Amino acid sequence: MKSIQITLAALLLLLVAACNATKLAQNENGGIGGTGISTGRISNFGSIFVNGVEYDVDSADFTRNDLLESNQQSYRIGEYVVVEGDVNPDGVTGKASKVNFSRSLQGNVTTVSSDGTTLAVMGQPVRSNVLTVFYGFNNIRDLTTTDKVEVSGVQNALGEWIATSIRKLTQSGEDWEVKGTIQHLDSSNQTFAAGGLTVAYGNAALHDLPNDRPEVGQFIRARSQQALAGMRMDASEVRLTSPTPTLSVGTKIRLEGVITRFTTSTNFAVNGLDAITTSGTRFGEGTANDLSLNALLEMEGTVAADGVIMANNVKVKESASISISLIQGAVSDIDSSTQQLTLGEGTTATIIVVDSATLWEDKTDIPVSPMNFNALNNGNYLQAQVKRGNDGQWLALRVTRTEPPPVTNTFSGLVNSVELTSQQFIIGEGTTATTLLVDAATTWLDSTALAISPMSLNHLNTGNSLTVQAQQRSDGKWLALNVTRTNIGTPP
Repeated sequence: MKSIQITLAALLLLLVAACNATKLAQNENGGIGGTGISTGRISNFGSIFVNGVEYDVDSADFTRNDLLESNQQSYRIGEYVVVEGDVNPDGVTGKASKVNFSRSLQGNVTTVSSDGTTLAVMGQPVRSNVLTVFYGFNNIRDLTTTDKVEVSGVQNALGEWIATSIRKLTQSGEDWEVKGTIQHLDSSNQTFAAGGLTVAYGNAALHDLPNDRPEVGQFIRARSQQALAGMRMDASEVRLTSPTPTLSVGTKIRLEGVITRFTTSTNFAVNGLDAITTSGTRFGEGTANDLSLNALLEMEGTVAADGVIMANNVKVKESASISISLIQGAVSDIDSSTQQLTLGEGTTATIIVVDSATLWEDKTDIPVSPMNFNALNNGNYLQAQVKRGNDGQWLALRVTRTEPPPVTNTFSGLVNSVELTSQQFIIGEGTTATTLLVDAATTWLDSTALAISPMSLNHLNTGNSLTVQAQQRSDGKWLALNVTRTNIGTPP
């Protein structure tokens, strides 16, 4: 009897310890610490930042499109990854054991819309937004149907791929790959339809398919080493897969994605994974009223016995009631203690807050990697995608450092001197004199009574009257873009 009492006492101590451990796993922001899975876009490097957690990856295994990689350099900012590992009790640091990237699409651009946000890749609809990172091009309109791209992202309720990154491919030999749901099956011809693409699987290796055959409704990945024939892929491989990671009961998950099913603000699905909120769920950004179909959010929770995610922390990034705005300008103040920066000065100054989930890029002529808050200097020109936080402050979702936009000006006056050797001329005299450089791109127009065509620097004389549109270079000098000679003055 005494031994039973000791065992029971020990058991009670273990239960208390377990309860205390569970409490310790909840960080002060309502996040969950402990071992689990995090799925979302890479927002920064140094380690790897995903969903606001900086993961130490020194001991992690890396996989990219089924191939083992040696380090994190095989990944890019914006790519959607799955991280397995531990999150520390602070909720913002952790240690990764595995990092995996699996592209959503890779293939030819088949249509590009005029709205600058949507396109189709092998017939699959793709939608970009202000958080999508582009590689090899600057705007969706820059792409053509001769281009081949790799898309990373998640699907929304309409079946569109919401791209977190799009990379334009420049190397030959890349496979074609599509992920999607089989919508129509023609077993006699051994083809099926996925989106706007017909996939022929007669010569393909089939993996993980029940009865070794595809079925309508299955989510598959099809690959081919051959270029498409119109909208037909001759697949070399078809594999049954899942748009979401496999989760076991008790798994702690951090998830970035879109609401793909919305019943109520307490009952919905994110990336196809069912979730519920309770009175104890904390909304770090936005409120329960901001949840809606196709809303973009981050969520933390634990998988319950029925497979549903019990959400304990939700951050709504964008929805029908929450919009993302662009604020840009030169940095005038940096406060490291509060992670705040100020863009602009005086009445136009705007204070912006960054956090561990902010996505950073450096697109200056001499970029820094990794780019982060500590790399900022006063005078840096930034483009910040922001939303209003629950505290009313502007919270940066994405910060891009760029070269400042060119300063332009219009100068009018009489030519003071012309220097052919240095390819420049001076307008005005004394304190109002301005030196203007010309180059091969400078355009010339002579609107005098004795007009010369083509006009050039060689035709200028002292006393000619000019109107010049110019742009200031990074060295402070003015470069003439357009030069017009007018009737006042002495033609050559």
